[in-house]
Amino acid sequence: MDLRLWTFGPIEYHPDSSTDLTTEYTFENPVPVLGIIWARNDDTLSISIKDVSVSENLSKREILVVTQAIFDPLGFLAPVLLPAKLLLQQIWATKSDWDTPLPEEIKVFEMGESFPESGNSVNGFLVERDQRSLLSVKTKIIERDDDYAFRYPVLLPSKHHVVDCLIREYHLKHSHAGIQALIAITREEFWIIEARHTIRSVVKKCVRCKRFKTKPPTTFPIQLPLNRVRDAETFEVTGIDLCGPLILRSKTKAWVVLFTCAVYRCVHLEVVTSINTEYFIQALRRFIARRGWPSVIYTDNGTNFTGTSTMLRKVDWEKVVSQETLNPINWKFIPPTAVWWGGW
Repeated sequence: MDLRLWTFGPIEYHPDSSTDLTTEYTFENPVPVLGIIWARNDDTLSISIKDVSVSENLSKREILVVTQAIFDPLGFLAPVLLPAKLLLQQIWATKSDWDTPLPEEIKVFEMGESFPESGNSVNGFLVERDQRSLLSVKTKIIERDDDYAFRYPVLLPSKHHVVDCLIREYHLKHSHAGIQALIAITREEFWIIEARHTIRSVVKKCVRCKRFKTKPPTTFPIQLPLNRVRDAETFEVTGIDLCGPLILRSKTKAWVVLFTCAVYRCVHLEVVTSINTEYFIQALRRFIARRGWPSVIYTDNGTNFTGTSTMLRKVDWEKVVSQETLNPINWKFIPPTAVWWGGW
């Protein structure tokens, strides 16, 4: 858009019909347009800024006067005025009076100088603005032949979303490193104020770290059932389980029937070459012949165990008891979804 059209208007309505934009014109004085100065000869815009005398001890009132005295309705000076407006917000956060001198750290930061050794500092460190316009910490290893970022780490605040994201990125990048490791890693480039507290607050929010560091719940020991604590003979209360298969030298399979005494923790082993009901009954007969007749047997719900229990229920125990001093076996099966019942 050529702003010189504002001076002439449409060509067809100009009194001199020969006037066109290719003709060179000379204008004496710039004219104000939309609150700014328009130099018609160069077709440039400028803003008039009045000289403001600022005292050595800057205050909130003086900075506000300087920033608000500039009339910029179109926002041409926004990149220049933005740092001043951000500084004004920072000053407002200090809740100082209108004519109270600014804090020393704000004045030093804005002037691009380092803190005086006898003046204020950040956690006991000298801070200066480097060539990248970032606040850097002057460490003790400035003379070291190393990277610039390592010798002049960038100063970062302790409470900021970007700092939390940065710590989280380093935490994930280094395989969920701990607090002390993250402090050493981040200080190669950055100097976070209250680093330990800030890093700890970020690491505590890591879901995976919570999962591995969570302590197991404390449970109180439950009472043992009566068959585990009552006075009884060896193998009177027995638990039975199978382990295997085991591969023999003949390339055949074998299983071990494990008989465990519930009271005295004694163990009896029987080897079977099959896990069907007939072979288990033979192993049970050998066990009874060696250890005696059990009164209670606990097993899982395997088909060989249930088949043996079904067969034993068909026995006429009244007739057997009348001839022999034997009692029927009370066969108990653990619940199908509670395998720990048999974990004696």
